[in-house]
Amino acid sequence: MSEASLSNIQEAVSGFTGALLLDGDGNLFGYGASDDYGGNPQTPVLLGTQVVQMIAGQGYYIWRTANGEFWGKGYNPQGAIGGPRGGALRQMTLNLWILN
Repeated sequence: MSEASLSNIQEAVSGFTGALLLDGDGNLFGYGASDDYGGNPQTPVLLGTQVVQMIAGQGYYIWRTANGEFWGKGYNPQGAIGGPRGGALRQMTLNLWILN
């Protein structure tokens, strides 16, 4: 993750203590409060590229890239939003029933 310069923001979603911002080029940025459950820093950082869809919940963030991969980060101690468990930025296998 690197510190980002924000421009051309097209979409935004917010979680309990943080937010994701998507620009027109498919770049995804995240930032949050000092205690953001999703683990975002207070200064916006680039989280991913070629992002086409994103969601935020209470303490987690999930996004889909143009090649169909799902990525996520946040509070996931029991694996309820997919695997693997934990809060680090990672590619995820989702429990798709939560999206219906």
